[in-house]
Amino acid sequence: MHRKLTAILRRLKKKLIVYRETKARGGDAMRVLDRLDRRIEIFTEKRRMREDFMNSWRLGEIKTPTEEERKKIYSYPANLLTWKFLLELQKKYWRENI
Repeated sequence: MHRKLTAILRRLKKKLIVYRETKARGGDAMRVLDRLDRRIEIFTEKRRMREDFMNSWRLGEIKTPTEEERKKIYSYPANLLTWKFLLELQKKYWRENI
């Protein structure tokens, strides 16, 4: 019983937060547009990182990737690559050449 009540209160609190943010941003349409803009920025940054890796590997600026890393970078679209994966690659390859 206590868990159900806690879950209900948590959902109500989240709805209230979303409602307040929606009102502060100027309505549902503005909130959706702001979210879309953020997602486009994230996709663009991931795509740039992916292209940088591919170009650096092709030019030999950094050591060649493992077969698993190569498959992920070359076969997955940029929006499906996780930040964690991209940042791990960045640490592994780019930091060595500094």
